Amino acid sequence: MKNPLAPLGLALLAAIFAASASAQDGLTITEPERGTVWVEGREGVVRWEAGGTGQFCIALRVGGKDLGLLNDCDTDAAAGEFRWTIPEGRLTGFGPDIMRDVHVGLFRADGQGAPVESPGFTVVGHEPAPHASAAEAIGAYYEALDGGDYHAAYGLLSPFRIALAAPTGSQLAYQPRPDFFTFEDNVSAYLTGVEVLSIEEITDPARWFDDPRIALGIRSFTVRLRETHPGNNVSEAEYFVDVAGGLPPARGETGAVWHILGIGTGP
Repeated sequence: MKNPLAPLGLALLAAIFAASASAQDGLTITEPERGTVWVEGREGVVRWEAGGTGQFCIALRVGGKDLGLLNDCDTDAAAGEFRWTIPEGRLTGFGPDIMRDVHVGLFRADGQGAPVESPGFTVVGHEPAPHASAAEAIGAYYEALDGGDYHAAYGLLSPFRIALAAPTGSQLAYQPRPDFFTFEDNVSAYLTGVEVLSIEEITDPARWFDDPRIALGIRSFTVRLRETHPGNNVSEAEYFVDVAGGLPPARGETGAVWHILGIGTGP
C-alpha cells in the first residue's frame, strides 16, 4: 500500500527535520547515533523509544536534501525498530563513496505529536574488501579499471595524506586520493583498457634502519602494464606502487585490507 501522505511529502519532511531530537510525547530516536556507519547493500537499523501507540513514518535526509520516506507510514510504534536494507548506490550512486551528515526522521502517521530527527551519521558505498596479499589488491585495482568499475578502483586508494621522515632527514609524502569525479575523469581520459603483465615486490627489509616505510609495513612493488589509450593506442609502462595494510577484514573473512598509497614512475 502506498503512503497516503506522499502528496504532502516536501512539507512533511521539512517539518520532521526542523524538529528536535526528542519530542514532547516521549518519542526519541536511539539509533542511529552520531558516529554510526551504514553500508550500502547491508541492513541499517532505526530504533526508538515512544510513548503511546499508532504508526510511524520514517524519512531520510542528507545535509539539506530530503530523500523521501523509507516506509509506507505503516510501522507500529510499539515495534521499537525498523530495518532497512540500503540499496547499493542509494546515496553514493552519484559519485562520492561516502555521505556524511545523514539523518533519519520519525513522525506519527496520524499527525499527532512532534516529529524527531536522529543525529548526523555516515553512509558508505562499500566496506573495504580484504585480499589474500598486497599483490592481489594491486591486481584487483587494475582489473577494476579495465572493467570500468571506477568505484571499486577508487575504494582501493588511500583517502589519507601520510608524511614520513627518515633519520637521514629525507622526507616522503603520500597524497590522498582526489575526489571521485576528478579520479574518474583523469583515468577515463587516459585509459580505455589495461592488462597487468607483472607485479613484483621490491621491498627491502634490510633497510629497516633508515626507511620508515619498512617500519610501518608499507610494501613496494613494480607493476608492468599494457595500456590501451583513447584512439586504441597501445603502450607498455612500468610503475612503482606502494601499498599498506589497514583495517582487519569484516565478518570473519580472511586476508587483509590493503590500500594503495601511491603510484609513480620512480621508486
